[in-house]
Amino acid sequence: MTTFEIAKLLVSALTPLIVAGFGWRISTTLKNLEQKQWSNRKLIEKRIEVYDKVSPLLNRLFCYFHWIGDWKEYTPVEIIKAKRSLDHTIYIYKYLLEPDFFEAYLKFTRGLFSMYNGAGEDARLRTAIRNEEGDRAKLDGWERSFEACFDPDNALPLKEIARLYEDVMNAQKKGIFSS
Repeated sequence: MTTFEIAKLLVSALTPLIVAGFGWRISTTLKNLEQKQWSNRKLIEKRIEVYDKVSPLLNRLFCYFHWIGDWKEYTPVEIIKAKRSLDHTIYIYKYLLEPDFFEAYLKFTRGLFSMYNGAGEDARLRTAIRNEEGDRAKLDGWERSFEACFDPDNALPLKEIARLYEDVMNAQKKGIFSS
């Protein structure tokens, strides 16, 4: 048997092995790609679920501090509860959310609330009780004890509140659509 015939025999014997190897590699790559797409889809679904939970509460805070929409329907105690609920949800899902969203959320809430007021003390609302936009003390259900919930000396301008809200909502949208 000549070297040429041995080479032909070797090539014909190795061809099915090479084809099988390539086929296995392609199959593995496709399965990995499919798994990654499934994981991304599940992550996006969870982020949308979180969006559905937190967006109405973020909007409630925005409206209350910006004196627009349904701000008159909430007491300061309900606004503090809304912040607690947001914190609870966002800290649970922190590691599934985009870091930019989490940072924007912290800036938003730090802009709206004076926090760490002492052990057992609630966050205080960085907004006025009354100004040219309205008078919260004249609303039904107002109690004098609500005045302790406010920190009007550290209130942000309305434009800054709107900017912080836009930042947190855009970061949340980016986290959903960039996955």
